[in-house]
Order: sequence, then C-alpha cells, then structure tokens
Amino acid sequence: MSKVYFDLETRSRIPIEYGRFRYAHDKYADILCMAYRIDDNPTQIWIPSQNPVLPYEFIRPASHTFYAFNIQFDQLMMNILGKRYGAGTIYLSQCRDVMALAGRYSLPQKLERLGATLKVELPKLSTGKQLLKIFSVPPFHNPKKSREWHNKKFKQLCEYCIRDVDCMCEIISKLPTDELEPEEQHIWQVTATINARGVPIDIQSARSIRAAVNIFTSRNAARIPEITGGAIQTIGQIKKIREWCESEGCDLPNLQKQTIEDALANGSLPPKVEELLRLRLMLNSAAVKKYDRLINMTYEGRIYDNLRYYGANTGRPTGGGFQFLNLPRAHTDEPEELIQKFNDLSILQDEDVLESAKKLVRPMVKTPEGKILNVADYSSIEYILLMWYSEQMDKVELFEKGEDPYKLFASRFYQISVEEVTKDMRQWAKPPVLGGGYMLSYNGLVSYAEGFGVDLTLAEAKRAIDYYRSEHPLVVQMWYQLREKAIQAVMHKQTRYVVVNGVQRTVFVATPDRSGILWLCIRLPSGRYLYYRNPCIVTDKYDRLVIEHERIDPTTKQWVRGYLPPQRIIENIIQGLGRDILNHGMDKLIEYDFTPIGQVYDEIITEEKGDRLEEMINLMCIRPSWAKELPLKAEGFVSKRYKKG
Repeated sequence: MSKVYFDLETRSRIPIEYGRFRYAHDKYADILCMAYRIDDNPTQIWIPSQNPVLPYEFIRPASHTFYAFNIQFDQLMMNILGKRYGAGTIYLSQCRDVMALAGRYSLPQKLERLGATLKVELPKLSTGKQLLKIFSVPPFHNPKKSREWHNKKFKQLCEYCIRDVDCMCEIISKLPTDELEPEEQHIWQVTATINARGVPIDIQSARSIRAAVNIFTSRNAARIPEITGGAIQTIGQIKKIREWCESEGCDLPNLQKQTIEDALANGSLPPKVEELLRLRLMLNSAAVKKYDRLINMTYEGRIYDNLRYYGANTGRPTGGGFQFLNLPRAHTDEPEELIQKFNDLSILQDEDVLESAKKLVRPMVKTPEGKILNVADYSSIEYILLMWYSEQMDKVELFEKGEDPYKLFASRFYQISVEEVTKDMRQWAKPPVLGGGYMLSYNGLVSYAEGFGVDLTLAEAKRAIDYYRSEHPLVVQMWYQLREKAIQAVMHKQTRYVVVNGVQRTVFVATPDRSGILWLCIRLPSGRYLYYRNPCIVTDKYDRLVIEHERIDPTTKQWVRGYLPPQRIIENIIQGLGRDILNHGMDKLIEYDFTPIGQVYDEIITEEKGDRLEEMINLMCIRPSWAKELPLKAEGFVSKRYKKG
C-alpha cells in the first residue's frame, strides 16, 4: 500500500464559491493539472492535455491511502472529472485530510497560514490567485496574450501545484502525527458523508422570495437619491454616505451595523440622516443575502458541505454551505401562508418585506416527497455536564427529576416558587446559569447577557454571580483544581497531573512532539485529548501565574500568543465533552439506520421516511461508557420544513 499525496488545479464556469458539487458538474469543468507524490519519491506533475492517461495509483486506487489539503474537494473532482481519464473511485475511508489534521491540533486550516505557522521551508507560492484567474475561470485564457505567454503562465501554474504538494508534505512532517486517531478519522468520515449528502432546499420558494425582495429593495433604493438630493445613488457608496451624514451634522466612524444601531438608538439624528441609515440597515441585511447563497449553492435541490470538521478547538464543527450556525432568530409558525404571499407578491403590500423574508430562511430547508425531518436537541447539555463533571450532585439529581435549572435559579434568586417564575425571569436566569459556570466576572456577565437579549446592570450582575457561586461551591472548587493541575503540568514537563472526580479522570501533561514542539495535552474523561501549542508560564497584569500558548485569535483569526485562563480550561473541557456526547449519539443513530444531514450545536437533523422522533431521542440519550451516571435528555420535532425547536 502506498501513500499518495496530491493536489488538483481545475477549471469550471461555475464559481467555486457556489460549492464543489455545482462546480464539478459544470459541463466545461476539467482538470488542468495534478501534482502528486508517491510515498517519499519526488513530486511529479500530470497534465491531461499532454498525457490523457492518469498515473496508475489513480486508475487502481483501492490499495492506496490518499492525502490532500481539504481532500473532500480533490476526492470529488477525481471521482467526477477524473473518470474521463480512467480514474477509479477513491472512497472516504482511503482519504486523509491534512486540513482536518491541522484542525485537530487547533492550527490554522488554510494551507498558506498553516505553513507560515509551522515555518516550513517550502511555503505555498503567492502567485496562485493570479494564475488561477487566467486558467480556472471563463474564458480560461487571456485573449490579449500570445500562446508563448500562456505556455509560460501554465508552466508557472504547474510549479504552483507542485509546491502545494511539497508544502503539504513538509507540513505533515511538522505535525505531531501523520493521521487522525482512528476515532477521529471515523468522526471525520461521518462529517464528510453528511457534507456529501447535503440538505434539501425549497429552491422554487427561495427564488420567489428573492424576486419579491428584489422588487421591494429596488423601490426603496430609489429613495436614496431623493433623500440626499442626488449626493448618493446607492446604499453601497460608503465614503459618500459618511461624508453626506457629516455634512448633515452626524459624524459616524463607520457604517457597521452596531454603529448605525447605536446612532439610531440615541434618538437625536436629523430626520433625513435617520431615514438614510434605516435604509442602509434594511437594504444591507445579511439575512436576506442568504437567499442569494441558497440559490447559488443549490445543486439538484440540495446544498452540500454544511459542516467543517473540528472548526473549533473543542472539536465541534463549524458551519459552511447553508450556515446553520448563524440563521436569523426571526421565525414564523405559518411558513406556508407567508411563502404564498411571496409567490403572489401580495407581500409587497406589507411594510417590512425583509423581516418576513428573514422568517423564512430556516423553512427553506424542506424535505422532498416521501421524506420528513426528524430533529432532536440535547436539553441543557452544557449545564448538566458541568454539574456532573464538578460532582455538584444536588443539581444533577434535580435535573434528573425533571426540574428546569433556569426556573430553579430564578425562583431561589427572587425567593418565589418555581410556579411563579415567568418566561422573562427564566430567560433572565440563562446568562448567570450558563456563563456563571465558566467563571464569568461581573462585567463579563453584563456583556454575555446581551447575547440572550437580557439587560443587566453591573449591580445585578454582581448579585447574580455571587449567588451562583454560593449555590455551586463544587463548580467553583473545580475551576481552581483545573488551574493548579494545568500550571503544574507546564512547569514540570512530561509529568502527569490528574484531577479525579468520582470515576472520572482528567489528565494534564506537557510533552514535546516529534519535532520538539511542546504541547499541553488535556485528556478528557471521554478519552479524547485537547491540545495547546507551545505553552509557558507567565504572570498576568494582576501578578498571577497563567499559561500562555499559541492559538488562533477568535476575533482577528491571526496566529498569536494568548492566555489559557482557568475559565477557558473549564469551558473547553465541558464543550469538548458535549461534542463527544453528540458524536456518540450520532453513531447510535447511524447504527440504527437514521440518515443525518446536519448538526447545529447540540442538535442533530436527520431526513427519514417517517416519524422516528421517539426512537431518535432514546438513541441519543444512551449514555457512553465513560458517563454512565450522566443524565441525558433531549427533545425535538418532526416537520417537512426546518424550524426553531
């Protein structure tokens, strides 16, 4: 068996942003060249226009293992476009995704950034974008240039392709391992299978909604020159809008959504400025732009590649494709009626067409005839995992009895009965119950609560945090146990430090990899490790010992050195365990012939021939061997269209 490292350069009339399935099925799609390396041999180039016969390893791929960066793309291209050159089928079980391997160690999942982070000697060449513009997108050549010029540029494209493989191979040698662990490879394959299965889309309704939205936005866009006396023609003229607003007595630092909302909330804007800014917010709605994405990315009624394996450092996937993770909060209980109003354009008689369009983004996921969505979500999974992990057994027992943790917190905080807790009180309790467990400060809780639509004063936040900590002493104790063991592990390399909670064991050890790079490794009770690169001990501004390590900054997405404070240790552990619970539930569903098509945080979406919800919930709540005492609960719904649970 050989290891085959490869990279394809391809062309298509369909932009790659529309998804690999639409891209690959364009009748003009083709392979331009392929760089490949067999085991430790030198990298070679295959050019189909010069030699229409593929290398043998691709004609008879069954006994080989294939490596590529984001191999889901290269595998699909070879399995579709490579067929015309005699390619055999490459199966997911044969694939090793170097991008996924980087994600497993919380490293950048872009080849160029990953190479820079690992300081490879053969980095990705920067000429690729310009070369691909010549050969990969219509008209597939520059009509103003000579054949000699094209030949020279194509040679550079081949060199670029070879360098990608060389860079990738050097990256692999600098990673802690060549492959994912078997358990993680299995999860990657499940994720890739779900990506290739896609989610069903009601494309006809999406087109009707987009058409009505276009009419509505065109009418409103026509008001912009009227409002500004011709100074501004379109809502996209950012510089002119700021200049005009300044001339009207309103100086804005930028036109970001939050900036405009803050200015409008102030209530002191000149009427014309207020009208223009409201138009800017309305016409620039990200939720409405999702319809363009829906229409562009749908291939044969489905959108693919909605999950990215190990997108977060806890192991949770992040989104792609339909972007389930950031759908609008707005929803409707009567999607069919609202869709009909878009179909017959009667929606244009309403004042806020765009708000109605937002409500229909979720319902655009609709099963075909004979299928139905079965959707189930773990109930308060992070909360109960934290209580169980910290051995806060009084809370575990209450949860197991069916008590609502948010209502309980509100009732005790307000000193009223659980029955007297209102819906607003329950919502108010969510930030301190969830964020309080992750060691939030008073100021931190105020900001955190905003994401739940809850306004807290600093005094209210202080009282809530103090009360949470008095009610959960073992959770507080756990924070400091974890902090102590993590710091000791970094101080005393290759010595194991263990936190024992009942039958659970969390192990901390700092150990070098095969390249000599030090990693802080945290072994979860599930058996999986979390990894933190190049840790060291420093003192923070309060003169406290804290771990510093290399990581991706969540805001800038740059590779930086940053702190690993105790609040992030406990958060990573609990969210990591939540990920492992969900994957265990996913495996149980697959074992019993369910068909998963998506995952949203702690929710699993399947596409079935009938109502199997009760069976689905029972399977998801089977406890893994490492968490036999953990109470699991789930709830869900069955529907033709996707909706909020």
